[in-house]
Amino acid sequence: WKDPVKYFQDSGQVTREMLKYRRKTRKPLQTSAFRCIPPRVYEDDDQNQVVSIARRTKTLIGIANEIWPIIKDRARAKPSRSCFDEILQAVQAGKGIGDTWAKMLMVSIDIAFPDMCLLRDRCEVGNGAVDGLQRLLPTVSVSHDKHQCLEVVTSAVNSKPALVANAWGFWEMLPRVESQCVTKYGHLKLVKQL
Repeated sequence: WKDPVKYFQDSGQVTREMLKYRRKTRKPLQTSAFRCIPPRVYEDDDQNQVVSIARRTKTLIGIANEIWPIIKDRARAKPSRSCFDEILQAVQAGKGIGDTWAKMLMVSIDIAFPDMCLLRDRCEVGNGAVDGLQRLLPTVSVSHDKHQCLEVVTSAVNSKPALVANAWGFWEMLPRVESQCVTKYGHLKLVKQL
């Protein structure tokens, strides 16, 4: 994987394998959360979908190459707000990467590198979170300050002992899921180990 972008060229090795898989199985190539109607580049629908996914992957690789030095270089001692702005700008500059993609990538980075505190002051909590937060905090009116409720839930779930009734289930389930993933995917080599 010295040059991963080449594998996702329109005729690259991974692109060809995805197309072969799609034609053989007719199974979806991505979850419904990421389905979109790609621009028409090829007449063949399968090839058009595969190339769209490959091109988006190349865009994401480019974004990763741009933001990795920001994440890796913690010696700069920049405040999380500055890192947030730099990373968000790089993500949003990617062609076809809209707000949903940007939010998903920012949250993923924050989860992977919690010591950066990337979203501490900048995490928008959308209306879609209200029901979940309300279930976790039944005695609090979530609609007034969703961000504050998210902070309360996060703190409560991470406290010892957990202050949220359902938290024990999460912490009990997490090692089982991780173990199942290691069992199923442990034979695969990592592309890059952090």
